[in-house]
Amino acid sequence: MTAEVSHSFLLDGAVEWSEIATALGDLRLEFDTEDTSLSFRMLDCHDQLLRKSGRVLLEFDDSLTMLAAGTPPQSQATAEAARFPADLPEGPVKRLTEKTFPLRCFLAMASGTLHRNSLRVVDDEAKTHLRGEILTVGSDAGHVTLVTLSPLRGYSRAPDRLGAALLAHGAGPLEAEHIFTTLAPNVTRYVAKPKMRFSGHETAFDVAVETIRNYIAVTRANESGVIGDLDTEFLHDYRVALRKVRSVLSLFKGVFGSVQTAELKAAFSDLMAPTGRVRDLDVYLMDRAAYDALVPEQLRPGLSVMFDAFAAERDGAQAKLVKHLKSKAYQKKISALEEQFAHPDGFVRGEAGGLSAEAYARKLVLKSYRKICKIAAHIGDDTVDEDVHELRIACKKFRYLLEFFAPLFPGKSAKRLIKRMKALQDTLGVFNDCSVQKDSLATFMSTHPAVTGARGLEAAQSIGALIAILDQRQRAERARVMTYFDQFNSAETRAEIKALCQRKGAAA
Repeated sequence: MTAEVSHSFLLDGAVEWSEIATALGDLRLEFDTEDTSLSFRMLDCHDQLLRKSGRVLLEFDDSLTMLAAGTPPQSQATAEAARFPADLPEGPVKRLTEKTFPLRCFLAMASGTLHRNSLRVVDDEAKTHLRGEILTVGSDAGHVTLVTLSPLRGYSRAPDRLGAALLAHGAGPLEAEHIFTTLAPNVTRYVAKPKMRFSGHETAFDVAVETIRNYIAVTRANESGVIGDLDTEFLHDYRVALRKVRSVLSLFKGVFGSVQTAELKAAFSDLMAPTGRVRDLDVYLMDRAAYDALVPEQLRPGLSVMFDAFAAERDGAQAKLVKHLKSKAYQKKISALEEQFAHPDGFVRGEAGGLSAEAYARKLVLKSYRKICKIAAHIGDDTVDEDVHELRIACKKFRYLLEFFAPLFPGKSAKRLIKRMKALQDTLGVFNDCSVQKDSLATFMSTHPAVTGARGLEAAQSIGALIAILDQRQRAERARVMTYFDQFNSAETRAEIKALCQRKGAAA
């Protein structure tokens, strides 16, 4: 077998080994063990990042096995209560999954029965020329067989012949997508940022409706994960999807009728409002180690008072959120909005609704960019926090516009502009986080019952020190804002935006 040919093979269904054995000539196929039947689960996260990267993760016989084309299987022990990659014992699967999705939990994409066997190819003197493993994996939807060959040094005939025989019987390379669609055909791909396809003839109304419809679907795809409290990213994606819906309603001025726009804004704001406190508490609890690292070691016990209070409050806030999401009122409201955007004929179109989407996009992008420049021109060392926050929001809206209209722009121009914004948005994000956290911590310190008594004094000292450190960090980020803005607003960026917005007669 040549070096280019994979030693991993994928076949549909079970394999008739007696037919393959006849193709080995003077070599003989033997099975070392009796067929072992085991229960299995195919694991991934909600984002299906293993699937997207061409990998398959199987859990069986108290172990995890990662499969990918062109690489040997990687296996390690699992743990009974392992919900997240961090819960696994040390091993190659833990390292890979912890790097790929550290905040997401494992989810079972498929389950069923796995048959495991091992094979050898031997000569007439019983010398082993080749070893291999066979996994026949079956769910209620279908079966696949995975064959991994391990050639031995100095022997090439056996892998050549067996590989050719497998290919002749319909084998192909190990493809994660084929395994997923066979074992779990009803598990659809989850995409947090849906990509739209435009023909170029759409109106601004068409783009607005399609964008909102897509993000309502993202919202609904995360509901069960939020209710089950599976991991914090379900609520994060849920909120981001609703935020983007609200951004469309805010940015696409004149596309819907003014009364209807106001009604839609209010409806989506009502959906999002009950989620805020849980998300705030999630962020604090996830960042606990980072907060501890900011203060001297002797002050860390005082922070435990605050984090214990946050954890207890989160339990109550999560229970309220679950009750809200399960309520008939919520289900009725979001189902009605879903139906409304699935059949948009009932909408009242505003004066801009019939405009060409492409012309409308260029107009909005240019207007948004100019607003960023106008705000940034007045930012200095003494600028109040609110003005820096305004710049952050303007940058976020500009990025959203580029994402919404990306298919209408040439090549990868939108992606390049978003990439150039990254450092500026990152520092504005840190600045905002410090500001919000300072205010929130100060409120906690002055009003929360936990900050009373001897432990309360200890907590107040620790929180006070943390607020002072966050203030220093915020000042440092403020100093970086204009540096990163100048890097973003380079001559190259200005030229690209000008070229983007002047196409087809748009004036810059």
